[in-house]
Amino acid sequence: MTGEEIASLIRDTIDAAVAGKPSTEQAKERKILHGKKELARELSVSVSTVSRWLDSTIKPPAVIRAGRVLLFDYDLVLEQLKNCDGLRWNNR
Repeated sequence: MTGEEIASLIRDTIDAAVAGKPSTEQAKERKILHGKKELARELSVSVSTVSRWLDSTIKPPAVIRAGRVLLFDYDLVLEQLKNCDGLRWNNR
C-alpha cells in the first residue's frame, strides 16, 4: 500500500467517525498532518507542547496512531484545543 493510499484510507476513516459516513469531497478538504513536528509547526508551538497535549487534550478521532506514526486532522485538533478549559494557547 502506498503512502497516498494510506492517507486516503485515514481521511475516509476520520470522515466516517465524524460525520457517520465517508465523503470524498470532505476528505479532499481535510488537512492531515504527519507527526508532532508538523503539527507543532502549524500551530506555532513546540514539539514538547504537542506531546503534553497528546497526553491530556488531543484525543481520537483528531489523532490516529498507527504504530509509531501519528496523523493529525488539523480541524479536529483545533476544535479540541478550543474546547479545552484552562489552555493557555491562542491560535493567531
